[in-house]
Amino acid sequence: MFFLNAQLTRSKPGTIYDHGQEIPDYDNPVQSQLGSFNVQPAGGAEDLVRALAAETEWVAYGGYGPDLDAADEINILFNSGRFIQGLEITAPVQVWESPFGLTHIVIQLKKRSSNHTIERGDR
Repeated sequence: MFFLNAQLTRSKPGTIYDHGQEIPDYDNPVQSQLGSFNVQPAGGAEDLVRALAAETEWVAYGGYGPDLDAADEINILFNSGRFIQGLEITAPVQVWESPFGLTHIVIQLKKRSSNHTIERGDR
């Protein structure tokens, strides 16, 4: 895919066993690379608390493959060095299949309201 401008990583809750049952371990998340994506700002309703924020919603276009769900937390590292942490998936991941080998996915992301996100500019 052309114009890949960012690397995405996923943070999923780990798992522990409690009395023989497997349960999510939110204190020890598991990080995994999702690969290169084209990430663009998306239009959306902003709340008053974040009205001065530059962008709160994003759309990521990338290669087919990652199995994502609403519990995943997504981090974006742009090629420019800007880092956005703690995004949530706001809609089911869309798969666009192509007979020409251009199959890709579309991920809609939003800053998680319950988390404090960290944004760092170019270094």
